[in-house]
Amino acid sequence: MKQLCVRVALISCASAFAGAALAGDTYYDLVRPHGHPRSDAVFEADLNACYAQTGASRTQRDTPAFRTCMLGWRWRWQSYTEPKAASGAAASGTVTYNRDSPDPNVGWHWENGMRSCHYDCDNPEIPGSGYTCKSVTVLGMPMRDCSRTFP
Repeated sequence: MKQLCVRVALISCASAFAGAALAGDTYYDLVRPHGHPRSDAVFEADLNACYAQTGASRTQRDTPAFRTCMLGWRWRWQSYTEPKAASGAAASGTVTYNRDSPDPNVGWHWENGMRSCHYDCDNPEIPGSGYTCKSVTVLGMPMRDCSRTFP
């Protein structure tokens, strides 16, 4: 069975680069009445409730408190997608971090049938994160571009 994800771009940062894609956090609907995700209106209402409760900013990555609030509304946080580099960016040094960390104290692992992370969990460049990161150059400045896709 295909897993449907509710993808929402929560960050609307003003971009200095024309054509740069917005970043966003992805949530999965845990309720799924009759096997279908709830409506966007329900999702937006839950987002608004959590923004009001936590004081989080719509222009920043979701905080742990915001993610916990969304879990209370039965939306599980799945990932954060970095903004894509502007067109014409040069790519090199691409690495996909899809293997679990050999160090049990750092990175992502399977524990008791669940995915868990220890230390630096918001870093997409740690083992087991599933992100693909590459070096890019945008307007002459070296940067890292990390993204994650779900099947």
